[in-house]
Amino acid sequence: DDSHLSSPKMDASGVSSHGGINHTESSFNRIMEAEQACKAIYKTIKNCRNGGRTPYQKILSEAYLHNMEDYKIQQELGYEDSQYYIKKRQALCEFADRFEKWKDWYSIPYFKDLHIYRKNKNGV
Repeated sequence: DDSHLSSPKMDASGVSSHGGINHTESSFNRIMEAEQACKAIYKTIKNCRNGGRTPYQKILSEAYLHNMEDYKIQQELGYEDSQYYIKKRQALCEFADRFEKWKDWYSIPYFKDLHIYRKNKNGV
């Protein structure tokens, strides 16, 4: 029975909708949210410390903005394996701290807290 089928409806703007839902507008909103999230992530990385003992911005930029492998970043910074991974973990912790500001700045509150809290021996 074809009686329940209907063709998409066009509004005056030329945007197609079906059943009252404007899919183009919904897609546009998702794109705008993703753009804001990208800006917040970029700003967070660029806001991280980048000193001789705290090369967090360098580690995060190379790893996540330039897709460089860890061993190459490690070599570039002159760190031993274990030393590099300690610095990378510290960089990620700093990112989580600073992301709280930038996610609010760019109005993307739907991102949850990025911190991972360890439970102590009492389960707290």
